[in-house]
Amino acid sequence: MKYDDKKLYAFLRGAASVAELPQTLLALPYAREQHQNQCRASGEPYILHPLMLACHICALSDKKDKEYLDILLASALLHDVCEDCGRTVSELPVNSAVKTVICLLTFEVMPGESKESAKIRYYNAISEGRPATTVKLVDRCNNVSTMAGPFTTERMNKYISETHRFIMPLLEKAMVKYPQDSNQFFMLKYHLTSLLDLAERCLNDETATTNTK
Repeated sequence: MKYDDKKLYAFLRGAASVAELPQTLLALPYAREQHQNQCRASGEPYILHPLMLACHICALSDKKDKEYLDILLASALLHDVCEDCGRTVSELPVNSAVKTVICLLTFEVMPGESKESAKIRYYNAISEGRPATTVKLVDRCNNVSTMAGPFTTERMNKYISETHRFIMPLLEKAMVKYPQDSNQFFMLKYHLTSLLDLAERCLNDETATTNTK
């Protein structure tokens, strides 16, 4: 099923306007501008990815806590801008609460640090932030759901392994640490485990077929 980025954008802008979510309204046009002319491995406009994350969060989150929802949506929309568009956190047109989340979500290998150590530090830091945890989990859920086709078999295996090693423990920790989000995390766990199981079965079938030729 294909999604239309223009329709998703219009939906989020309308929802954010009605709910009076100022950071989301600032993040929407900025994200679209920064990701302009970028495409995902599938060939789809890159902006579709953050828009899908924001729609996912919008569908699952508590609408009563508008301030927190605003932080979540703005962070989802901007989560890749610093890594992929060459922008610094200080340049983002949002408040300090959203910038703090983006700092946690932006992966960086420090001088003298191995990539392995950087990943451990990165996921440990994310786990200490409620909104960063939610955005990262939804981000991985979307990425796993779209990896078939664009990813090579080797890349899929690596991505699945990383998901088991870092994302699933992050999710389990979040379910205990942030019980107010338990319903959302349950749905994310269901989606992720289902997607991972399907992907692993397909890869195993592919390997078995190759070995019998």
